[in-house]
Amino acid sequence: MKEVEILVQVYEDKKTVLNSLKKFEFKGEKETLDIYYYDPLRDNFQIKNNKYPTEWFRIRQKGEKAFVTYKKDNFNKDIWSYSDETETEIGNFEIGKKIINKLGFKELITINDILPNLKVGVSC
Repeated sequence: MKEVEILVQVYEDKKTVLNSLKKFEFKGEKETLDIYYYDPLRDNFQIKNNKYPTEWFRIRQKGEKAFVTYKKDNFNKDIWSYSDETETEIGNFEIGKKIINKLGFKELITINDILPNLKVGVSC
C-alpha cells in the first residue's frame, strides 16, 4: 500500500464535514508515533524566531514498522507551502531512537495519533 497525504482547506462547518466523512468505509484504526528531532549544532536544524526548524529529522513507528525521515519545509514567502520528505524503513524503532540520540539530535516533539483507517473512493 502506498500512503498519499492530501491537505485541503475546508470551508464547511465541522458538523457538515463530519457528516460527509460518514460516507467513507471504516476499516479500523491506525496508530502512528512520531518523534521529531532538532540538531543543536547544525544551523539548518535550529529553532529560530521562537518558531520551529525548517528541516527536521523524524523517527516513526507505524504498526510493526519503523521509519526514519529527513523532512524539509518549503515556504512561499513566510507561509508554509509543502514538505519534501526522504524516508526509509528501519528494522527496530527503539534502536533507531538510540542511534539518533547518540548522533546528538535532541527531541523536539512527540506526536502519538490514533487515526481511523478509511477506505476512500476517489475519481479524477
